Amino acid sequence: MGAFPAARDAAAMSKPLVVLCGSMTHYRRMLALKAELEARGILVVAPADERELAQASVAERVRYKRRISESYFRIIRRRAVSAILVVNLPKHGRKNYIGPNSFAEIAIALNARKPIFLLRGIYPPLRDELVAWDAVPLRGNLALLAKALKAKR
Repeated sequence: MGAFPAARDAAAMSKPLVVLCGSMTHYRRMLALKAELEARGILVVAPADERELAQASVAERVRYKRRISESYFRIIRRRAVSAILVVNLPKHGRKNYIGPNSFAEIAIALNARKPIFLLRGIYPPLRDELVAWDAVPLRGNLALLAKALKAKR
């Protein structure tokens, strides 16, 4: 899992902090987004790379998935976190895809009163919840995210 910025770094504490959520299918894109956001002065926590678990047993994958999900939920809830960004790229031929784990992370962010941003648009099967929960579709425009986070400070 991406390292959580050290609380002692005063310069880091003055910057917004975003947690990335999304399918491991798009892990490389998440890392590119992390670099792009950090170049804009935004601190980013990215998920751990779960792709290496393909060789693990089912029981090992289940234990790992539970442990990593619980850990990521705790990170999303942290006071220092400014928002989450859901990397909802196409998957399985579905535009703006949001899978079950990302949807759980969105629900945690809502409960923790964290703003929810979607890299692309609203995922139609979850439209009612995403609209009711004030998810902001960026349609690929990261400048909108940077502007919103700056206004919040």
